[in-house]
Amino acid sequence: MAVGPPGSRPAPSNGRTFAAQVSITPEVTSRVVNRAVINELVNLHRAAYLGGRLPAYDGRKSLYTAGPLPFASKEFQITLLDDDNGSGSASQRRQRNFKVVIKFAARADLHRLGMFLAGRHAEAPQEALQVLDIVLRELPSARYAPFGRSFFSPDLGRRQPLGDGLESWRGFYQSIRPTQMGLSLNIDMSATAFIEPLPVIDYAAQLLRSDIHSRPLSDAERVKIKKALRGVKVEVTHRGNMRRKYRISGLTTQATRELTFPVDEGGTVKSVVQYFQEIYGFAIQHTYLPCLQVGNQQRPNYLPMEVCKIVEGQRYSKRLNQNQIRALLDETCQYPRDRERDITQMVKHNAYQEDPYAKEFGIKISDRLASVDARILPAPRLKYNETGREKDCLPRVGQWNMMNKDFALESVLPPMSARPDQVERALKARYHEAMNILGPQRRELDLLIGILPDNNGSLYGDLKRVCEIDLGIVSQCCCTKQVFKLNKQIYANIALKINVKGGQEHCAGGCIVAAYSSCHRQTYNHIWC
Repeated sequence: MAVGPPGSRPAPSNGRTFAAQVSITPEVTSRVVNRAVINELVNLHRAAYLGGRLPAYDGRKSLYTAGPLPFASKEFQITLLDDDNGSGSASQRRQRNFKVVIKFAARADLHRLGMFLAGRHAEAPQEALQVLDIVLRELPSARYAPFGRSFFSPDLGRRQPLGDGLESWRGFYQSIRPTQMGLSLNIDMSATAFIEPLPVIDYAAQLLRSDIHSRPLSDAERVKIKKALRGVKVEVTHRGNMRRKYRISGLTTQATRELTFPVDEGGTVKSVVQYFQEIYGFAIQHTYLPCLQVGNQQRPNYLPMEVCKIVEGQRYSKRLNQNQIRALLDETCQYPRDRERDITQMVKHNAYQEDPYAKEFGIKISDRLASVDARILPAPRLKYNETGREKDCLPRVGQWNMMNKDFALESVLPPMSARPDQVERALKARYHEAMNILGPQRRELDLLIGILPDNNGSLYGDLKRVCEIDLGIVSQCCCTKQVFKLNKQIYANIALKINVKGGQEHCAGGCIVAAYSSCHRQTYNHIWC
């Protein structure tokens, strides 16, 4: 593609695009349900009432057609068969009735987009770009799980476990962009975290990193599971092929064996264990575990954890921990040639040339990558001290090794070894020495080196803001885990970063000088670590 990673170039339709306003009653917040309603409407009434048009729908209020509809306003009655009870029999599936009103709104002006691409209009017409974006998102939205401008599927790449009951799904980002070459389809690879479709007990065991199949939960464990599962959709497994789905609202404080509920208005109660045995012939094994609460908060239904399985395709929207972030980054980090290969395969897999919505609106998309004139800048040669076995080196693929190399100038701290108690006494002495120097002269710090915990939350951002905005001093942050690896390469990289922040020049005779020099004694008169 012309902008960002390579992609494909679409051509807009002839401009005869019309916008309609959609009203669905009862109103639902789910785009998936809204799309299902409109898809059913199109399947039933496209030929008879829509003039044969194949509309593109944004999942909310807007619907677009490549030509006028044969009415200004029309009402439709649509019936959906709910899949949440998981029954394959249409007679047993719950029916949901919707009233859909489609009303003409305006004619979408794509002519201005052509004027802009030809350089005869100053501003990009965002409405026209939005129309084309919705058209090209219609088919992927039906095939994959859409989130934002990206689409994900377990079929687009191998799932990778992220830990604590999560896994990564591969996907792609897609958007329309105007460029100097014309209109371009921007496609890039992406990945995000999904909840693994596990039995709930197995998910809880992964979350707690402990086997819970033969023991009750502590209060802290129960609260952790409750927070993780609230809002998650599960399906029951104790009713054969009838895999009805529920959304979890909470977790009981009592164990399953202690739970009872009223069965009639006379006050008769029955235990959950007894109910499942009598109604379903199912003997609950893990009676010491709590039940999932589903349905109404005031009158919840109880589901034993062992009869529930997490429904596939639920994106995890909460904050990931550091290990999960690292695993996700490892999954998405690719060499450019591998990224190009995956993007090309994704374009072929999506088969935009066969997209019925693109054909309807006259959009043609090439499956060839856009080509731009460019050059790769040569890597600079790094110059090191003459005392090392290797005096210089040329980085390859942005990487180089510090082995057999010395910095160009002497280091600030000479090599030494000491016992921990000696180090502690030395640090205290340096602290008091720094206070004695700074106090009478009212001198300010020049450099602050902060060793932060690995899971520092907002501490890094707060420290940078205070140093750079409030105090106006240079700061260098390091993670505890990296510092205590005692890795020379890491220390060397930190030293080079400090050099740059201190204004150290690293260029000499066409080479970059790798230096951590004694000039820091003058540049940083007052350093606090």
